[in-house]
Amino acid sequence: MQVHASDFDRLTALSFIIRSRRGWFIHDGLRKAMLQDFRLRKPQEYQRFLERSMSYLYRHFEGSGSTEERALYLSDLLYLL
Repeated sequence: MQVHASDFDRLTALSFIIRSRRGWFIHDGLRKAMLQDFRLRKPQEYQRFLERSMSYLYRHFEGSGSTEERALYLSDLLYLL
């Protein structure tokens, strides 16, 4: 999916979008509220999303070459829990 620079700039200017050295993130409080809403409204889709996300991260964790990469994938897996 292609995002125009002006749309990206507008999105990253929002107060709940945070930049870190690993990329852009939604504020943790908003992220938790959105996931809770998703889980309550569409529990089966939420479960499928969670399983696919964990599977993706675990595959990359297992295929990582460096200790630093493995640590990043592990932290992402723990973040989902």
